[in-house]
Amino acid sequence: MLPVNPPIVKVTALPSSELNEKDNISLSCTYDSNPCPSFITWTKNQNIISHDAEYTKINISRDENGLYVCNVSNSIGYGVAKIQINPPKVAVEQLQNGSIFCNVSGVPNNYTFSKWEHRSSNGDFLRELDDEGSSLLTIDVQNDNPIYTSDGLYYCR
Repeated sequence: MLPVNPPIVKVTALPSSELNEKDNISLSCTYDSNPCPSFITWTKNQNIISHDAEYTKINISRDENGLYVCNVSNSIGYGVAKIQINPPKVAVEQLQNGSIFCNVSGVPNNYTFSKWEHRSSNGDFLRELDDEGSSLLTIDVQNDNPIYTSDGLYYCR
């Protein structure tokens, strides 16, 4: 005789690490239950988005951030598993040594940095800086091109 149990639920996401805008994401809800589930529901931020064990979103954007929850129920009970997806939050901070730090947080936490962008105080584009792939920008005011100063706005992506 097989044991009778409420669903034990697990959620996995592909890709499991780096997630970029315009990627596809696939969320999988696996479960172990007896009797078989009578109900499977995916919700995002408490809104129902699917009744299938697999949920796939093509060409994702920042709008896909939020809490994804898989609910599985059978006649004995229910199980729940969750996964949080957050786009990166970016804050640029000037350090005491004059360097500029791109402070990023998000889920997943694997980031790719583009070149730093320098703009005037009015927002006019001045230049891209050669620190591609780095969250830290060091400005060498003494040896930098003399037409630029360190004044202005700095953007990291």
